[in-house]
Amino acid sequence: MRPAGRRNRGYRYGSVAYHAAAAVCAALLLPVSAALFACFLLRAAVLPGRGPRVRTVGLVEPGCSAALAALLLVFA
Repeated sequence: MRPAGRRNRGYRYGSVAYHAAAAVCAALLLPVSAALFACFLLRAAVLPGRGPRVRTVGLVEPGCSAALAALLLVFA
């Protein structure tokens, strides 16, 4: 059995599908959030294929979380 994460295609496709579904739901619930969730979807699709370093992922993920928190504070 292959481990989840880095080199597992099924995990990557599942992550992209999850982020696509989240983008659709977010756009329906709070249309302003559609662009942000599209960025999350793009990150899920592109970042793993580039072989990012742990440091890069460590900087990107909190940035995405902060952007989502800011959006919710402003518009929700």
